[in-house]
Amino acid sequence: MDAEIRSAATDSACEATLAARTQALFTEVRRLELLVEERRQRALDEARDVTRLERTSWTRGLASFRGRLSRDIERESAEASEASDALSDAEAKLSQLRRERDAVVAQAKQVQGASDRLGAAMEAKDAALRASGSSVGLRLAELAEQITRFTVELSRLDHVAALGEGADLDLGRALESARSTDVWASVDTVGGGLVASVAKFERLEGAERELASARASVDRFRRELRGSHVPRVPELSVGRTAKVVDILADNLLSDLAVQQKVRGVAAELENTRRQVQRALDDVRRKAADARARLAGLNEDRRALLMPE
Repeated sequence: MDAEIRSAATDSACEATLAARTQALFTEVRRLELLVEERRQRALDEARDVTRLERTSWTRGLASFRGRLSRDIERESAEASEASDALSDAEAKLSQLRRERDAVVAQAKQVQGASDRLGAAMEAKDAALRASGSSVGLRLAELAEQITRFTVELSRLDHVAALGEGADLDLGRALESARSTDVWASVDTVGGGLVASVAKFERLEGAERELASARASVDRFRRELRGSHVPRVPELSVGRTAKVVDILADNLLSDLAVQQKVRGVAAELENTRRQVQRALDDVRRKAADARARLAGLNEDRRALLMPE
């Protein structure tokens, strides 16, 4: 059993190294392929320039023009030769790198599945030691229980963090929408007229939709939190009658009332978002701690199972 673990551990380390090298080689091959295409196009362009100049009739034009044309052909020919050499160099490097990549891929296939073999061998030894009732077996059983517990907790924390990130994004959109509404409310208050009133309430309806989405996201996040207080997302609703009066009458008092409500909601949104971000940071810290603890437990288990 120990011999199998040693062999699988060696192959597993080799497998990881070769996997990283293979990925790097594929990336470099792709970079060189793009470079070859770029240089091939340049070589074609330079060759076309030379051909175009060489086809210019030597029976037309003055002798001075013919002399200048000759110099142009010489210059373009030199540039075409340089482009061709650059293309050949890139193609040679690409060919060499492809051979190296193929060799590494072949080596990787020889140790493919080593990590799975190592895991299976260690599981078999783990089961045998725990069945023996030895002190090592008891410690392995304790580690297995802790690893399971931290794995479940980490999964939960990652889920909560994802909910918090979604809530933060939705709150950001709702806040931007509320601020846009406030801009039009300010325009309407200083005498924007019917156009400003209509635009204000269009923004207001959009803000209400964004708030509803943010409210649902924050509620989902809040339900999963433990020991963190996050306030609810405020409402931003103006009755139908109030809207009609504001648009038709367009008086200062109704304009100020709507503007005050919008600004109050925006302030509450900012506070709610700060609380969500604090709670999210706390969840992320707990997840990082759980991840580090889980890594330590797995390392302890590995140390007990790996042969000396």
